[in-house]
Amino acid sequence: MFILFENGEEHESLQVDPYTVFPAPYASRFRPLESDDSADTVEPCNRSYVYEDLGATVKRTLVITPISAEENRFKRDQFLASSDWTQAEDATITNKAAWVEWRQQLRDLPAHANWPDLKMADWPIAPGV
Repeated sequence: MFILFENGEEHESLQVDPYTVFPAPYASRFRPLESDDSADTVEPCNRSYVYEDLGATVKRTLVITPISAEENRFKRDQFLASSDWTQAEDATITNKAAWVEWRQQLRDLPAHANWPDLKMADWPIAPGV
């Protein structure tokens, strides 16, 4: 992988040799990227990268931090807001009780044993429409 890394920021990255894509003056600004993504996870978390300019190459290291309670509340509130329509009296859905239960499970998340470090399996699954 190649990276265009200038002024402490990643501007562009490529999976191919930049000389096969760009004219030489622009391609010469790319450098090989050493990437350490060994800390990657499929669970919800904040992912960011730390870059180390090694001269001829750039090293990128993945940094994973847990999602905060505030971020989980925001996500939960988005789910609740996007499903408000299911609670209207004139909503034509056959499984209104399932939606009521799901929305209550969302409201109860802060009392979950894993709060705020929720895993994907800790989030209730929305019923179908």
